[in-house]
Amino acid sequence: MKILAVIGNYGKEQLNYLNQIIIELKSFKKYDVTVIVNSNIEIDNPLIDQVNIPKVSDNKLILASCGQVIYDNMNKYDGYIFSENDMLWKEHHLDNHFKYSAVLPENRIPGLIRYEIDPNGNRTSYVDFHCNNWKSSSKETYDKYKFCQVNNVHQGCYFLTNKQLNYASAHNRDHFTTATRSSSGYGILESSNTDLFDFSNWEKVICISEFESNIIHHMPNIYVVGANGRKRLALFCL
Repeated sequence: MKILAVIGNYGKEQLNYLNQIIIELKSFKKYDVTVIVNSNIEIDNPLIDQVNIPKVSDNKLILASCGQVIYDNMNKYDGYIFSENDMLWKEHHLDNHFKYSAVLPENRIPGLIRYEIDPNGNRTSYVDFHCNNWKSSSKETYDKYKFCQVNNVHQGCYFLTNKQLNYASAHNRDHFTTATRSSSGYGILESSNTDLFDFSNWEKVICISEFESNIIHHMPNIYVVGANGRKRLALFCL
């Protein structure tokens, strides 16, 4: 299967994470992954298929420009990854998405929960996740899988099948390729991927019966260690 991965990058600070992501994506066995990076700087990495330097009024809009690249490539790939430059995608994330999408109704889309690792190597924090994150009375079962809806749809990334990309385009073409919610609960950076869920007539769901397979590593671990004044310890509870 052909997959397009579009990753947003700003500056040199997280190039080490970006390189790890690209190595991982290119190692996938079942998927032929094309990697495009939208960045404000040139990047010399032979594993990247294309580097774009988008003309944006604010570097915070670099991520939003990734949505335009995905939209421009509609119907050319079987699936599409949108990602910040510090999310470690694994092959099973795609496997699961295709598996769940086959049983979910059209107005549901599988999502992921970000996690971080503490200095002792323990997974102790789920980023952007709190005890009130689950929508009340939203547990659902499709086929043999149990799902639950979430209030906070931000996850720093997303994956779409080509069918889902067409669905998103039909429901929110304007929001899909821009970041317009700076006055909402999400900022410009976050809305680059949350707009997709908020304006596409979708409910983002997490497969809780296979929860451990539906989490994704936020590699900087800045919240669990409190880097740059950040500190957030969110525990899984349902």
